[in-house]
Amino acid sequence: MRNFKIHLDLIDLLYHIKALDLTEFNQCFMIYFVEADNPDCALYTLLYRIKYLIMDSSEDIEYRIVCRKLKSLIRIDRIESL
Repeated sequence: MRNFKIHLDLIDLLYHIKALDLTEFNQCFMIYFVEADNPDCALYTLLYRIKYLIMDSSEDIEYRIVCRKLKSLIRIDRIESL
């Protein structure tokens, strides 16, 4: 397995989840490190982690809708293999 460095733009997502106070995803621009086989698996792991944290914090219907729209709310700037 390889390590990937993913540069994220979370501005649109933070607008919807600012009330949840997620400690791991609380900045507009951030870098996230993931261990995966390929870049697609790394992105899947990252999206799964964000959905898990959102649903673990609150199971309201509003946040379920945000989880459905997650791919359009997050922008991936760059993926680097380390």
